[in-house]
Amino acid sequence: NMYVGRNFMNNKLMIKAQLNNILDANAGITRTNTGNINTQSSTNILGRYWMLSAIYHFDKKFKKK
Repeated sequence: NMYVGRNFMNNKLMIKAQLNNILDANAGITRTNTGNINTQSSTNILGRYWMLSAIYHFDKKFKKK
């Protein structure tokens, strides 16, 4: 998992690109038995998920008069 982020507008706005499960291998095994014949096959699927997000902080403090 990794992310890259950058702050803008005096740390009020953050743009972030995030990648998850880059090398998460999903193993699949299929076995079939027919009579005296046994068959097995296996697969590996790499999962990749990404997200682009923008975060804005609305934490402005007001001055008391």
